[in-house]
Amino acid sequence: MAQPSIDDKRKAKEASDYFNAGKNHFRNKDMSAAVEAFTQAIMLKPEKAEYFYNRGNCYNKMGETQKALLDYSMAIRIDNKSAAYYEHRGMCYKKLGNYEESVKDYTNAIKLDTKNGNFYYNRAISYMCLTPPDYEKALDDYNHAVEFSQAKYRPLFNRGNCLRKMGKIVESINDLKQAVELEPGKSESHNNLGLSYLEIGKLEDAVEQFTAAIQLDQVSP
Repeated sequence: MAQPSIDDKRKAKEASDYFNAGKNHFRNKDMSAAVEAFTQAIMLKPEKAEYFYNRGNCYNKMGETQKALLDYSMAIRIDNKSAAYYEHRGMCYKKLGNYEESVKDYTNAIKLDTKNGNFYYNRAISYMCLTPPDYEKALDDYNHAVEFSQAKYRPLFNRGNCLRKMGKIVESINDLKQAVELEPGKSESHNNLGLSYLEIGKLEDAVEQFTAAIQLDQVSP
């Protein structure tokens, strides 16, 4: 096997230095400087997937979703065994409204990391945004998200909304009540619990939740 030349070693060292500088800029929230540093690293060592991935994270923070997607795609082309690369590209597809591709990427991420609640949660959202929505698959994913996520509020809240759309009102109420208990200061959970109560004619309970939501919104507009 051929040994790396002195020039190759120099390029690798320079690329690593730019990469580390980029990470420091990213931590300091200087995204433009981070992009510039990561770009220099890429020019020196374009075979490094993590360089594209980290530049993609910068573009994502800057709201340049299309550029982020392209960088994540390059990272995946170089290394298709990283769940994080698929996860982040899936987020980009979701932001761009391409929910079919988002589902595919989260599916690939899940294959690589089967117990990551965040992957199931985000795929569930994409399933609900399809035309028509696939509530059954979304519900299955929310079940996994509740099981595997340490932070339970968001999966419970969204599963409760999914259940209401499926006409499973009692189950919806159970989830949304848990969400309210976990985060009593969030008006959205009170409001949606009220909507579920309204579906089964529990008007007093619905009014109580709507009132709580209004009061919270007045305190924190």
